Order: sequence, then structure tokens, then C-alpha cells
Amino acid sequence: MACTTGEASEALNDAGWLPFVGVFYATFIQVIAVGLCILQHPEQRVFPRWLGFFNLWVGVVMLPDVLIFWFKSGPFAWNGIAPFWVILCAFCVWFLVMSWAVQRAVRQQVADERQAVALEREPIAA
Repeated sequence: MACTTGEASEALNDAGWLPFVGVFYATFIQVIAVGLCILQHPEQRVFPRWLGFFNLWVGVVMLPDVLIFWFKSGPFAWNGIAPFWVILCAFCVWFLVMSWAVQRAVRQQVADERQAVALEREPIAA
């Protein structure tokens, strides 16, 4: 087994953490896509319009994650506050808000379907 220097161990540690902390690209694309879909189809009104802007805002908050590959120290480094804690907090808030919005939309859809079925069953007055 070969001995490694402190610099080599630190480089390997950094290389292991970068993919772990920098995985928000797929989530970033998802958040932006959901926000644009909500804003592009206002006539369907499945979700409120503010939710589209909220998704875009969360996407903007996730952008500092890109900087981890160019900063070795400070708030934008892989172990800084921006790439991990700010993005984690934004993701958690986004997850809770979207869970609430989807649940609300599903309940509304079920209520609309029940109302439509009830209207179909009503006898037509002669």
C-alpha cells in the first residue's frame, strides 16, 4: 500500500465531495422547467401563477452551486455556506411548497370530478 501525502489526501477528499455537493443540476433543470410550464399555461390553472415564479426563484437560488468547481475556499467553495446550506434550505422549502400545491391540486381535481359525476346523474327536468 502506497503512502500518500497530505496534499494528495486532501485532493482526493475534495474530489469525493464535489460530486456529492454539486448534484443540484438535475434539480435545477426540474425546478426551472416546472416554473416555466406553470407560467406558460395560465388557462389550465392547475397551479397558481405565483408557484411558477416561486419555482424560478428557487432555481436562481440554486445557481451558486455551479461555483464550487472554481472556488477552493470561502462561501462559494464546496464546504462553504452557499453551495450546501443555502441550496439545501431552498430545496427543502421548495419540496414542502410543491408537496402542498400538488396535494391541493389533486383534491381540487377529485372534487371537480365528483361534481361532474353528480351533475350527470341528476334527472333532466321535462
